[in-house]
Amino acid sequence: LVFEWKNNNAIGNQPPAAIDNVKLDLITCPKPGNLVISNIGYSSAQLAWANGATETQWEVIVLPAGSPAPTATSTGTTTTLGSPYTITGLTSVTCYDVYVRALCSPTSVSFWSVPVNFCTTPNYCAGDHFYDTGGPNGNYQNNENYTTVIYPDDPNEKVSATFNIFQLQLGNDLMRIYNGPSSSSPQISVQTGTNSPGTVTSTHPTGALAFYFYSNGTINNVGWDATINCSSLGLT
Repeated sequence: LVFEWKNNNAIGNQPPAAIDNVKLDLITCPKPGNLVISNIGYSSAQLAWANGATETQWEVIVLPAGSPAPTATSTGTTTTLGSPYTITGLTSVTCYDVYVRALCSPTSVSFWSVPVNFCTTPNYCAGDHFYDTGGPNGNYQNNENYTTVIYPDDPNEKVSATFNIFQLQLGNDLMRIYNGPSSSSPQISVQTGTNSPGTVTSTHPTGALAFYFYSNGTINNVGWDATINCSSLGLT
């Protein structure tokens, strides 16, 4: 490290300047960095990070989003697997903050990393509703363009969606529903305005339904709320 003091001589007769009580600590166990979350599901996610040094053990702590940051005495899950690391046991439609610290030796532990935040996906077959991006209480946004694919948990099941609410901008915003896992699957219907799809059930071998949504740049609306059923009863 280099410390440099400069005086521009703009004002004369200045008192002597000094820097005192400087404390330097040698960090022998740097904290992990560049945390990245991927493969987010309703109960798991994959965490990757860059090692701080040559550590071979790490501690991972997963907290509800907005929780106070862990302290030096906080404990998480110790792993020797390294990056990437699979986080399990999560709750659907829930946001989390994740921290990692390095365990360089029994007496040398890094500071906790900067947190990474993520939210789990809905578990539709377990009862989570299928909403637009505004959720249960808000409108969807303008200029949206995306596809949501819902698969059954069991390969012998079929997905069925019952729309409880359906309100789009008439003629401009629309939903296309496909019998299968993509927009290249056979199209079931195109809906706009308050023309609800009602109940739609997959007959595709995968049991999946795909929902394509488009909104233009002017007016948005309440969107939709759909109950998802994944069942083999009465389905072929």
